[in-house]
Amino acid sequence: MRRPEDYEYSGHRAHLGLDRSGLVDAEPVLRHFSATKRRAVEVFTRFVEAGIDGSRQDHYYRAAEGQLLGSEEFLEQLRHRVGEHRDAKPRFKPTRIDELLRAAESSSKLSRQELCSKSKDRRTVAAREALIVVGRERGISNRELARALGIDPSAVTRRIEAARMPGAKSVETVKLRNALRSNERSR
Repeated sequence: MRRPEDYEYSGHRAHLGLDRSGLVDAEPVLRHFSATKRRAVEVFTRFVEAGIDGSRQDHYYRAAEGQLLGSEEFLEQLRHRVGEHRDAKPRFKPTRIDELLRAAESSSKLSRQELCSKSKDRRTVAAREALIVVGRERGISNRELARALGIDPSAVTRRIEAARMPGAKSVETVKLRNALRSNERSR
């Protein structure tokens, strides 16, 4: 097997100081290994070489399966701070976006054009937030919700996070979400 620094197009060369093209900023990584560059490169090199033994450490791949990684103490602290992780199982049958939009129109008494507008009207914003939250509960992706509402997918994520904040729900939003859920369920 070749050494990592033998690969011409690898960022590893920049971390060792062998590639000075400026394409890779090695400083943020090297700072994790030492305050001085020479020492950081030495420790980084040993770190990489220790991982080249060819054995796969399966416990690192559990994160891709949704499992948390870390010591038992770390995991216990995380569970305490965030709460116990539950498997994300849809509580409802998957819904199509057009069905959800129809239900939102009916329960909010807003037109689809109003729901999908850039309006900052309090009722419209509350209806969009309810639509996003219920849409995610029904298995609709952020991308699909964003496309239907004419907003950026990151805005969908922010609305979901805002809706989860304690005390962030207005009475109107809660009522609208409940109405939207029952209206959508009856279809």
